[in-house]
Amino acid sequence: MREKQKNYIKNVYTHIDFQAISLTETIRAEVSLHFHGLAPAIKEFSAAIVNNVETIEVEALPNDLPERIEVDLSVLAKIGDSIHVRDLVIPAGVTLLTDVDEMVAVATATHEEVVEVVPGSEVAEPEVIEKAKKEEEEAAAKK
Repeated sequence: MREKQKNYIKNVYTHIDFQAISLTETIRAEVSLHFHGLAPAIKEFSAAIVNNVETIEVEALPNDLPERIEVDLSVLAKIGDSIHVRDLVIPAGVTLLTDVDEMVAVATATHEEVVEVVPGSEVAEPEVIEKAKKEEEEAAAKK
C-alpha cells in the first residue's frame, strides 16, 4: 500500500493506492534499527547510551529488504566507545546508502556537579533589588 485515506468519523477507508513493485529491480528504503543488549559501560561506569540514528537508507531487491537491522549494544564496554554504520551486520544482497562513518550509538559519561567550598573563603551575597528599592523610598519620604 502506498497511501490510504480513511473517514475517521465513519471508521471506513475511502481510498487506497496500491503500488506494484518488480521483484527484479532494486528499491531504496529506510530500515529501522533495533537496539538490544546491555552495554557493560552502563554497569561499570554508569554511562548513558545515546543513539544518534533511528533508521538507515539501504538499497536491495524487494525480497532481500530486511524488516529491521539489529544493533548489539553489548560492544560498548567503556565511556567513549561507539557504534558506526560500518559496524552494523548487513544482510547479503543489501547495499548501504547511508554514510558508513555516521555514528549510530555512543556510551557517554553522566556528570554530577560537585561544588567545593574552600574554608576561609567568603561567598558574596547577591544584591537584593527589593532592599535597595525600599531604601530609596524611605529616603524620598524623609525629604
